[in-house]
Amino acid sequence: EKLAREGYDTALIGKYHLGNAESASDIFKKCVTMQIGHVQSFFENDIIDGNERYKHPGHSVDFFTDKAVEYIDQRSEEKEKPFFLFLTYPAPYGHWPSIQGEPVNRYSDRFCDSPMLSVPREAVSKQAIDWISILKEKGIDDEYDYMLQIPNDLPTLRNYYSQISIVDDGVGRILDALENKSLVDDALFIYASDHGMSLGQQGFWGHGEDTWPSNTHREANHIPLLIKVPDDGNKQKVVDSLVATTDIYATILDYVGLETPPIKESPARSMRPLIENKNTVWDSTCFMEQEETRAIRTSQWLFMMRIENTEYDFKNELYDLVNDPDERKNLAQDPEYADVVAKLSARLNEFFSDYANP
Repeated sequence: EKLAREGYDTALIGKYHLGNAESASDIFKKCVTMQIGHVQSFFENDIIDGNERYKHPGHSVDFFTDKAVEYIDQRSEEKEKPFFLFLTYPAPYGHWPSIQGEPVNRYSDRFCDSPMLSVPREAVSKQAIDWISILKEKGIDDEYDYMLQIPNDLPTLRNYYSQISIVDDGVGRILDALENKSLVDDALFIYASDHGMSLGQQGFWGHGEDTWPSNTHREANHIPLLIKVPDDGNKQKVVDSLVATTDIYATILDYVGLETPPIKESPARSMRPLIENKNTVWDSTCFMEQEETRAIRTSQWLFMMRIENTEYDFKNELYDLVNDPDERKNLAQDPEYADVVAKLSARLNEFFSDYANP
């Protein structure tokens, strides 16, 4: 909305999962999306394309890539008018039925008969089983039982990774389109995902919500983040500082010359100083919230605080990331770490007191 007010042409192409898909056109000038936010299949999806409604038979990632390339081609004809393209692929998703069974796509052969040894084989955690049990207790049907099976279901794992290959191909096509239209040097390009995904680590499959209580373990929250800034000369670097998805918002505003929100209104921080090697003091801290769990992650600690008073005896969790990087030994109930728990609790309470939306 801020970019549109500054004269940007704005487009959403891909999955919309922030309410009714029909409402996306109220935010973006151009909107090509699926009529539902959840992904039942990568094929035969009902599409919203401006004022048109139709079913597309092919793979949704290829479809949205085609539409994004068309949009880039169109915008290249009006180079004096900047544009913002929000391309949101619906893959790899990670749930049945969309990834159930062996893959049927152009990358199937790459994963055929693969033992998928890179995917961890761990016993299913008690917290994952408790999550399924509580769903049944609440009267929700059995559709989520498969979450306990997927980490050891080879056809599903092959399918999941084949969808990643299709996304990888699509991203390459987008970069090629920008290059072919001589737009890449002026482009701010950001590749990220909306959340992490445990593929069996910590004994569960899915998001942080897929255990009872919910969790903020690294695998469920860590995301890829690749940024190419305008006129960077193809410089490559790796930054180890902790950043949050809210920082993407401030970074975009900074690079297009708009004022970033004051810290009293938003915790978003522009990553530009980190990207451009400017001397800056950066607090490598991330704050997270997942259902009844609020968490803080620093370079040394991960602390999960359970905030809701319920009939369930949820315990806080504390992990020493220096000595226990896989987050296996909970130290929160150890009296030796009471001061650490108190300090991190205070930081959590202060942050959410400032930014929580009751």
